[in-house]
Amino acid sequence: MKDLRVSTGDSSEQRRPEAEEDMKMPDRRGMKIHFNDGSSLTVGFPVQSDNTYARAILGDEILKSRRLVVQADGALLVIPFENVKYLSIYPAPEELPAHTILGGSVDA
Repeated sequence: MKDLRVSTGDSSEQRRPEAEEDMKMPDRRGMKIHFNDGSSLTVGFPVQSDNTYARAILGDEILKSRRLVVQADGALLVIPFENVKYLSIYPAPEELPAHTILGGSVDA
């Protein structure tokens, strides 16, 4: 995988040049992991399943395990949720939990 980006919280973000172009592809997905220490990590990846039910099960399993496991650039990243402030996942899935607030916007 060639689209892993790391931010240290300041303006010295290191980015793979292919990442932005790959995110424009319709079968690509992305996730920005915001850590408690102010740093962030952006991961691009292909669609994991065409099955909506399988994606929902996968999401539930991630939440239950309390860690995010990502294979990227030949490495396995294991990220405990205790180190994560929040996740930005894009594009947003079509199927969302019933308690989801829809149509929001975020100001930083």
